[in-house]
Amino acid sequence: MIFRKINTKTGLFIEDVLRNTIPTNEDGKTDPQYVDMPVPQGFYWPKWTGTEWVEGGKSPESQPTEPTETEVLQAQLKASNDYMDFLEEVIVEMAQKICE
Repeated sequence: MIFRKINTKTGLFIEDVLRNTIPTNEDGKTDPQYVDMPVPQGFYWPKWTGTEWVEGGKSPESQPTEPTETEVLQAQLKASNDYMDFLEEVIVEMAQKICE
């Protein structure tokens, strides 16, 4: 059987445990540190309330990823093309003013 080991003070999930028998404490009672109810999908840090699993934590903020070499080169190429277009417009405007 698969049991979920929890921290008995906080109720937070620690790990899955595979056991052949139900875990018991010295008194022969079921050990409260083990829960046989499966954890539903989607929890970042499951917490056992004694009757159900709830979300016990917050997922970390996603870290921005570094651009790949291809993305950097594409951005540089676009900037270069934009600059060339700008220079072309300036040259056309200057030529028009000279011809006036």
